[in-house]
Amino acid sequence: MLSRLGLQSVGLGLLVVAMAGCGQGESLNLPELYPVTGKVTLDGEPLVGAVLSFLPKGDTAGQVVTATTAEGGNYSAIYSNGKPGCPTGQFQIYISKLVMPDGSPIPEGKTAADVQAVDKVPPKYRSAENPASSVMIPVGGKSDLNFELRSR
Repeated sequence: MLSRLGLQSVGLGLLVVAMAGCGQGESLNLPELYPVTGKVTLDGEPLVGAVLSFLPKGDTAGQVVTATTAEGGNYSAIYSNGKPGCPTGQFQIYISKLVMPDGSPIPEGKTAADVQAVDKVPPKYRSAENPASSVMIPVGGKSDLNFELRSR
């Protein structure tokens, strides 16, 4: 009989093998990626540490694209395999920034669940009903995909 540690080791080994196999096939079907950059502000101030999720809509090929805002609220899109860029097509954009209930940053070493984090970004920017968050990424990409969020 395998110990608990032995079962975890076997499980980890299977996961590594599965991931290695997936990675090779993905590179064969990778869509053309183009740079997508911009800035996110909330009430006119740069929103640092916000997460943007680009979800393909309709016939748009590919997987989710993400970005995290840095100093100044600037971001660069990253495809699901870690490569920079975004395929062409229609995307629904969701923006989120988790903080402590008092609005301060989540302390290092803590998770959002540990501190009962709340989202600083108003719900309308995390909703498919917001038409302003549906964007078309053209061939060549987009260097000025800015989001000016309002808390009211």
